Amino acid sequence: MRRKQMRFSGIAKKVKAASSFPQAGRCRALGFEPLENREMLSLTHLYTFNDGTADDSVGVAHGTLLNGASVVQGGLALYNTGVTSGQSSQVQHAQLPAGLLPDGDATVMVWYVAPEAAGWSRVFDIGSQSGGSGTTYLFLTPENGGGTRTTLRGTGVGDRNLSTSATDDGLMHMAAVVVDSTAGMLRLYLDGAAAGATPLNGAGTSLVDDSIAYLGRSLYDADPGFTGWIDEVRIYDEAVSASQIQLLATAGAISALPGDYDGSGTVDQGDYVVWRDSYGLTGGQAADGNQNGVVDAGDYTLWRDNLGQTTSEPIDLVIDNQSQTVPSLSNTAVALTGASELHITGTFQPVDGSVFHLNSPDAWLFFENIKPSVVAASYLGQVRVDSAPAFLGANVRVVQYGLGSVVIPHVPGFEPLEVFSGPQFTGDSVTLDQYTYYSNVDHPWFDPAPLGAMNQQISSFKLKRGYMATIATNPDGTGSSKVYIAQDHDLEIPLLSSEFDNQVQFVRVLPWRWVSKKGASDRSPEFLNAAWFYNWNNSEDSTLDYEYVPIRQQPYWPGLPHTREDVTHVSGFNEPDNPVEDAYKNLNP
Repeated sequence: MRRKQMRFSGIAKKVKAASSFPQAGRCRALGFEPLENREMLSLTHLYTFNDGTADDSVGVAHGTLLNGASVVQGGLALYNTGVTSGQSSQVQHAQLPAGLLPDGDATVMVWYVAPEAAGWSRVFDIGSQSGGSGTTYLFLTPENGGGTRTTLRGTGVGDRNLSTSATDDGLMHMAAVVVDSTAGMLRLYLDGAAAGATPLNGAGTSLVDDSIAYLGRSLYDADPGFTGWIDEVRIYDEAVSASQIQLLATAGAISALPGDYDGSGTVDQGDYVVWRDSYGLTGGQAADGNQNGVVDAGDYTLWRDNLGQTTSEPIDLVIDNQSQTVPSLSNTAVALTGASELHITGTFQPVDGSVFHLNSPDAWLFFENIKPSVVAASYLGQVRVDSAPAFLGANVRVVQYGLGSVVIPHVPGFEPLEVFSGPQFTGDSVTLDQYTYYSNVDHPWFDPAPLGAMNQQISSFKLKRGYMATIATNPDGTGSSKVYIAQDHDLEIPLLSSEFDNQVQFVRVLPWRWVSKKGASDRSPEFLNAAWFYNWNNSEDSTLDYEYVPIRQQPYWPGLPHTREDVTHVSGFNEPDNPVEDAYKNLNP
C-alpha cells in the first residue's frame, strides 16, 4: 500500500532529506495480517486520521479536534501562525486522553510535515502542567532554535535531551522516540536512521504524569502552536528495534486509500495498469499493497476490493485556463487548473466556507484587498495544492500583490528558469533554481553552483511568471548585465541579443513581489499603508506584507546585501551631485 498522496509539483531536486509532503510510496495496510509481527502486537494506540477523526484505531483512547483543527487528506492539518499554546480557545490542536504512555519501555512514532516551524512548537507533548509550564513530559519539536529535539522529564529527574537536524523544511519526516528503560537509554530516530541516544539515568515514562496529551500544542503556554500536517501517530509498549524502525519508515504511514497505486486519489483502471506492469517485481514497488515484498495476486485483490473508492472532494466550480473576479464566495469548492486566476476583491471573510484547489503551478488565487500575513494566518486552511493542505514554505508562496496578496502553488525548490543552448528553445537545456548564484568561477562573497556546459552557451530561455532573473557576461556578475522580470505572464526570450548570446557567465533567479508605489522611511510602512520601506542601511528584513529596500549609499558602507533572498531591489548612491556630502562626490568603486 502506498503513502498517502499529497504530491507537490516541482520538488527541488537537490533535497535529499526525505520524501516530500507525502508522495507515491508504500505503507502498511491496517488489516492486521501481520499481527504476528512483534511491533504490531505491541501497538497500543494508533491515530491515522484516515476516517476524518482523531479516533484511536487499535484502542479506545479517542482524541478530540479543537479550535478548528481539521483532517485533510487523512492527516491532521493545523494552522497556528501567531498563536501560542496558552491561547487555549484559539490554538488548533488535538487533545488525546490521559494515560497514553506505557510504563517501562515505550516508543512514540510520528509522521509529520513542518513548514518553517516556529521555535519550540510541538508535534506532540505528553505530560503534566502547572502554572502554564510543563512539569513532566515527553515531547518532540521540529525546531528548537537549531534542530529537532525530543525531551523526557520525569518527577524528580531533570531533562533528558536528544537533538538532530531541524525538520521544519516542508518535507515529510518520520520520527521515533524510543524510551528503552530495559537498556537505560533514550533514543531518537529520524526517517528510519538513528539520530542520537543518551542515558536515562533513572528517568523513564513511569515518572511522567501523562495526564495531558497534545498533538500540535505545548505544555508550556508561551510556546507557539504547531503549524503543519501530522500524518500518523503510533504508541508502542516496547522499545521498537532500530531495524524495525527502519522498515516502518520505509513502509510509511497507513494509506487512506488502499489500491491507489498511481496516487491519483481514485482507485481506478490506472492502478490496475501499475499493478500489471509491476507484477513479479520486488524492492519497494508502489503496487506492493500488502507489503510482502513482491507485487503479486494479493495486491490485485487489494485493488479489486477498493475499485471506485476515492478521496477526491466534490467540486462546485471549475476554472480552467481562465481568469475570474468575484467579490466573495460562500460554501463553494473551486478547482483551478491550467493557467487560471481567481481574484477575490472582498475584505471581510470573503470566502467563508469555501475551499480552493490549486491543481497546477499556474493556478493562482488572489486576495486583492487582504494582506499576505492575514492570508497566511487565516485563509491557507481553505487552500489545497494537488489535494494537499496548503502551508507557507512547503507548497505555496504568499506574496504581496499591490495592497493585497496572491497565493502561488510553488514549493521552495521550484525551478523557474530554463535555459537553452540554441535559439528558439532548442539544443541542450537546464533548469535553474531560486536564490543560487550560478557561475563557473569561485567568488569570495558567495558560493556559486556551476553553470557547467551552459557557461557562455545560453542562447534562449523561459522564465516562469513570478520570478526575476539576472544575467551577466562576467562570472562575478559584472560586465554587461540585464534583469528580466516575469511579472504578468511567463517570459520567453527566443534569442538573446548579441551582447548576451553565448556570452552569459552568471545567472541568479529570485522570487518577484508585486509591490505598489508607496514606500516609507522614518515612519513604519504600517502607519502609512505603504508597500515597501528603507532606512538608509542594510539592517532590516522584508516581511510578508512589506518589502525592505537596502541601500549602498556610500562607497564602502553599508555592506552589499549579496546574501539576501528577501529583496528584489538595492538602492545605490543617492544625490550624486549634492555638494554637501563628500561621499557622494566619489562614485568609485
